[in-house]
Amino acid sequence: MNFLLKRPAIRTVFLALAATVASGAALVTPAQHAAADNTYGVVGYDISWPQCMQAMPAPSFDIAIIGINDGHGFSGNPCINSELQWSRQASLPADVYINADYTQTTPSQGANGPAGQCAPSDLNCYGYNYGWNNAQYSLNYASANGVTAQVWWLDVETTNYWATNDDGSYNNPANASAIQGGIDALRVAGKTAGTYSTRYQWSLIAGSSYRPQVPVWYAGASDVNQAAAFCSQSNSFTGGPVWLTQFPLNGYDGDYACTTQTGWGALVGIHFASLDTAARGSAAIGINDNRVYARNPSGSSFGALATWSSTPFFGSRSTSFANLQGPGRAASAVAINDSSIWVMLNSGTTLGAPQRWSAVPFFGSRATVMADVDGSGRESAVAINDFSVWVMLNNGSGFDPPTQWSSAQFYGSQGTYAAVVDGSHRASLIAINDAGIWVLPNLGGSFGPPQPWAGSRFFGTRGTFVADIDGSGRASAVAINDSGIWVESNTGAGGFAAPQRWATGDFYSSWAYVADVDGSGRASAIVAGPGGIWVRRNLGGAFGAPEHWFPEPFDGTH
Repeated sequence: MNFLLKRPAIRTVFLALAATVASGAALVTPAQHAAADNTYGVVGYDISWPQCMQAMPAPSFDIAIIGINDGHGFSGNPCINSELQWSRQASLPADVYINADYTQTTPSQGANGPAGQCAPSDLNCYGYNYGWNNAQYSLNYASANGVTAQVWWLDVETTNYWATNDDGSYNNPANASAIQGGIDALRVAGKTAGTYSTRYQWSLIAGSSYRPQVPVWYAGASDVNQAAAFCSQSNSFTGGPVWLTQFPLNGYDGDYACTTQTGWGALVGIHFASLDTAARGSAAIGINDNRVYARNPSGSSFGALATWSSTPFFGSRSTSFANLQGPGRAASAVAINDSSIWVMLNSGTTLGAPQRWSAVPFFGSRATVMADVDGSGRESAVAINDFSVWVMLNNGSGFDPPTQWSSAQFYGSQGTYAAVVDGSHRASLIAINDAGIWVLPNLGGSFGPPQPWAGSRFFGTRGTFVADIDGSGRASAVAINDSGIWVESNTGAGGFAAPQRWATGDFYSSWAYVADVDGSGRASAIVAGPGGIWVRRNLGGAFGAPEHWFPEPFDGTH
């Protein structure tokens, strides 16, 4: 068992490494880039044990982030009480961060935990347990000191202790296991887990293929303008959204919010779903803390804003839209919480009052999705864990108790999805990895063993999706990159065809999507951000030229 025995002296911003990171850009016109919109950014500071007994940043500031540890795992910041008091001067609720690392000189900290009792040679097991136990220690320390933060960041830096191989290189699987253990412990505690690092450090420590799909706090900007540019999704080393960037500010570590804030609810983009069956295609939907609002498509644009609910409605685990009522019906809203699932049924013109459809804790460690798994036309809840898949079937007025549909280890490093791929009208599971695509086929009442459907490297730098792009009722794979969109079409014979380029040229912004927005039955490519919403319509075999469907920012916080 090897370790990098580097004791971190201070929490470091890697300015030299930042020069190797390309600046991001927001889509303003289809062919012209511009720096990220500074009107979306507010700033603040992060502090921890290095600021003990020293002057702290003076008001006013919007963001405050405090460190829980004393520079390494299984330790407590001795000045947490005074720094917590300082954080209350911020206009937004404080975040916290903890030092992620690998078991150091006391292997017993990783010998036992959720992964079981580890064999001495099982570094992945040790790593997962250590990461979990370290996060649990920090949660307990925070609770004892009155910290109630919702957003928790894992600090992943090369100056921390990490597992190495005999040749001195980083042991990526073991370190990724330690990070994942921390993420999972925070999630189980009901916290929002994110990671602080750079692409360079992340790749060294955990490997670029490890993408846990959590929010990113990106380090290394030299000033506020570069901090804004670093908000680009291309800097996401986890596959999740970039929420924060770090830069020097008044002698401290400053932080820049990559999106507007509403009570420290970072923008998460929008949803696409059919809310009105009379409208052709999916609406653009936003959810904030107190309402649900949408713009229906008109064939070449998104129309007037309409409020669909004035009731606060969002889940601590996920918020989505799904067809709960059967064939021909529009999508309803679904909120998945730690211990319940609530829905707002679609009446055709509004979303009704919230109804509790399940009082059972139900969410997956890898993914929680809504999908029609029984061919009823109604979407059920599916929880994908590290070694199992569970389903709560939709009975028309609620969700049935959970049943296990698979004991396979099945999830993708680039994404895990549920979609109909075989013409059975029942959704299967799809895992997209660094070197291929696998399917867990729906057998009706259970999922069968994993099957390889594509052996080529296929995922997008801006987004990877599974959607029906040819109107066949079978989903294909779509990858959106900085300068093109590629497709692996569903052959209809148990596989995806070789990649084909369906579009060239720049097409990206803060968020990317695929959805049927024109009623053709084929999913189009969509991007949204400060410049509004752009669409490349599916022409059948290719995506058309970019069209500006809405000229202003349109987004939500849930």
